[in-house]
Amino acid sequence: MNNSSLGSGSFSAAVVGNKVQVHITWDSQALERVDEYDMESKELITRKWRSSNPLGKKRPWEFEIGELGRGKSDDSSTGDSVAATDLFISSSNPVFMTRDHPRAFIFRVRNLPYPREVYQISLDEEKQQIVLRTSNKKYFKRFGIPALRRLELPLETNALTYDYDSSSKVLVMRYAKPKQVIQHEMEERSRHLSKVSSSEKKEGATDCKTQ
Repeated sequence: MNNSSLGSGSFSAAVVGNKVQVHITWDSQALERVDEYDMESKELITRKWRSSNPLGKKRPWEFEIGELGRGKSDDSSTGDSVAATDLFISSSNPVFMTRDHPRAFIFRVRNLPYPREVYQISLDEEKQQIVLRTSNKKYFKRFGIPALRRLELPLETNALTYDYDSSSKVLVMRYAKPKQVIQHEMEERSRHLSKVSSSEKKEGATDCKTQ
């Protein structure tokens, strides 16, 4: 999902409940993406990708933003489940999730009960990944930022900050978006949402194609 030469693809946009759902396809790469925006705030709630194997069978959705079950349409439109990248057995285990903000990527890990000084965050420049570990060796996670890879932008150490809330046991990491990402997302969001009138309230009200 990190190919910077994908182009804009073909897309359809529709109002689904209180969200705008945008479905984008790249037929030549057998690739599709679904973005969901909140109708009022225009916040990007969900971004998920799916590809097909050489026989045309669709693979499971992979979430870049959001998580399975955060919105009613997360899995109901396809009947498929999210790729198993952070499976957990009980609600007490750590859960990793990415959220979007206009000026930052936000990474949240729930159910981390350790003191703030235990968390160690670094960058692996060779693999272009953020590395989160605990000094007590109880948690370890590597993750990249696909939006940066698509624009072929490197990770910057000074863009990354974090905080820990001991009362909620949530670690929050923020990566400030480079201006290139902000500009690209503004243009893409405007292009997609301009196809849906704010007065349209029913699913499938708009179906526009572009290249």
